[in-house]
Amino acid sequence: MLRKVLKNPLLAGFFIARIFGEQPSCHFILTLDVADQDSVYLDIAILAAGFTMITRRQFLAASGTSLLTSPFLSPSSQADQFHKPLGVQLFTIRAELAKDFDGTLARAAAVGFREIEFAGYFGKTAEEIKGVTDALSLRCISTHHNGIDLETRSDEILEFAAKLNIKHLICSTPKSLSPEHVQKLSWNDYMYALTMDDWKENATLFNKFGEKANKYGIQFGYHNYCVEFRRFGNVNAYDELLRLTDPALVKIQLDCGWAAAAGISPLAIMQKFQRRIISLHLKDLKTQPSKDTPEKTPNVPLGQGIMNWHTLLRTAEKIGIEHYYLEQEPPYLEPIFDSLATSMRYLSTLQL
Repeated sequence: MLRKVLKNPLLAGFFIARIFGEQPSCHFILTLDVADQDSVYLDIAILAAGFTMITRRQFLAASGTSLLTSPFLSPSSQADQFHKPLGVQLFTIRAELAKDFDGTLARAAAVGFREIEFAGYFGKTAEEIKGVTDALSLRCISTHHNGIDLETRSDEILEFAAKLNIKHLICSTPKSLSPEHVQKLSWNDYMYALTMDDWKENATLFNKFGEKANKYGIQFGYHNYCVEFRRFGNVNAYDELLRLTDPALVKIQLDCGWAAAAGISPLAIMQKFQRRIISLHLKDLKTQPSKDTPEKTPNVPLGQGIMNWHTLLRTAEKIGIEHYYLEQEPPYLEPIFDSLATSMRYLSTLQL
């Protein structure tokens, strides 16, 4: 059995960790020497604190640094110090996933993430995805789809999500009443071309889709950017969208960073819509956003920007929000897994 597992380099460390049991305080290194056709997996090192898998070369390179600060060693106990299991929106590491899907998920688990949110499936079947995520103890909680998918592929995307035991299906980009905009405009221009009639049409679509999703045991929700807070007369699109949708069928995934970039307090949104918010995107902003181009505000690891995470997360826990996803948008100022590890370390020290 051991030999069979070791043929999968992504799962070997997690298998061995289970042999020794979940011992967060136990630090050890186990070198596996496989000399035959599996030699590509030679010199995997395991650290029981978080069960991080690294190569011997990486361990030696990091050996001059503290175990708590090395980018390769991020104990899962860091995530446990925040009261909810932390997740990552996989859009953040999509380039890595495209090159090595299984290996990238293993790295995410090693950093300390326990939940994931999809933004595409990279050509994998539900069975292939579930095989890897189950082995890594990653919970597939949420997934993103655009409005066109909701309208034209509703059964297909819901059936796929149900196979993964997805709890939340989130609309990441609303549909437009002008289909040509999809082909002719950049994503940002497309979003800013949406009219109030478009938002009203999406409200109808969301109610319909949310009802169907409930039949699959899946809760539907909407993820904000900056554009939703544009005003049309006396109202903004966000408030109008939520007014026109059924609170039981259409929930909120609040992207704290983009709301702040739009000049809207995410804390105020939590207080106003607290019973509708099912998850947060945790995104920090390097500087105060420009009023003209808020979406271009650089993202940084949590704690290195302008966001008040102490107040936001304390409030989120008080009102009962259960799911939290780290998300960082390009351009990245350092390797993205280094940024994610920095964010996790910050959260581990944050006293709520």
